[in-house]
Amino acid sequence: MGRRRRRGGRPDARRRLGSVVADRDRLSQLLENLFRNSLDHAGAGVAVRVVPTEDGFAVKDDGPGLPGDGHEDLFERGYTTEDDGTGFGLYIVRKIANAHGWTVEAATSDDGGARFEFSGVERGARAPQ
Repeated sequence: MGRRRRRGGRPDARRRLGSVVADRDRLSQLLENLFRNSLDHAGAGVAVRVVPTEDGFAVKDDGPGLPGDGHEDLFERGYTTEDDGTGFGLYIVRKIANAHGWTVEAATSDDGGARFEFSGVERGARAPQ
């Protein structure tokens, strides 16, 4: 039997990514903050993907990318590039990652957008095949 596919012809993401050991609500908040950040900075046409990495996962988009060269300040409480921004989104992302024992780094994705890579992530059982 072939691989199960979802709408759009792409393999089911859960099968590719497997699962991670995390507090479900906090992980949802982490992902929501990153998705909202992509939408806020790149608009409704941005493509956002969650991809597996050797030691965890990454959330990347194809938007305009991150400001400047050094990205460590993006995670500081109150840091924002928007007049109406709160500066709490990425700060909360790092706090959630740290609470799980993960590290998070910001970089430029392979298509020029933003990439947030999480490492030290404990994997759970893979989805049934």
